[in-house]
Amino acid sequence: PSIESRLPSADDDRVFYDKIRKLFGNDDTLLLAIHRPGGVFEPSLLAALLRITSRVSEIDGVQRVVSLANAPNIRSREGELEVAPLYDTPPTDPAEIERVRRDALGSPVFRGSLLGADGKTTGIAIQPIDMPEMEFNRLGIDETIQRIAREELDGLPDVQTWLVGSAHLKAE
Repeated sequence: PSIESRLPSADDDRVFYDKIRKLFGNDDTLLLAIHRPGGVFEPSLLAALLRITSRVSEIDGVQRVVSLANAPNIRSREGELEVAPLYDTPPTDPAEIERVRRDALGSPVFRGSLLGADGKTTGIAIQPIDMPEMEFNRLGIDETIQRIAREELDGLPDVQTWLVGSAHLKAE
């Protein structure tokens, strides 16, 4: 399923593809999807999202992790442009939870990428470092991500997770 196997090594398109990967990094992004029928804007789920984001970013072989817990939220505040995460600490105050929900659902950056339009599903985008498939499999990156998600979401009712992405599909 890899593009590398479809492009001849001496082909101009392969040279261009390799150059783009070198400039912008691996294109085998993983997505950990988290779904809760009652919505993701619930204090314990927002706290778990922050912990998962932090723990996954520490996995050997992971280059970058982006979620609602750390992605930059661009908004106007008192006439100034503010760029900051949706929350630094998981909100528990109903007014702050509502602000986070409103900001996330109102953001074209989040809605449709890290957040479903109905606010019931969120995703954590995980970019592994550029490595051969055998190394990805040896490190067990996808298995570690799934284990962390199970540990952090254990006890939260009605929460489902899926890990998707070509690197995971190839590993399976």
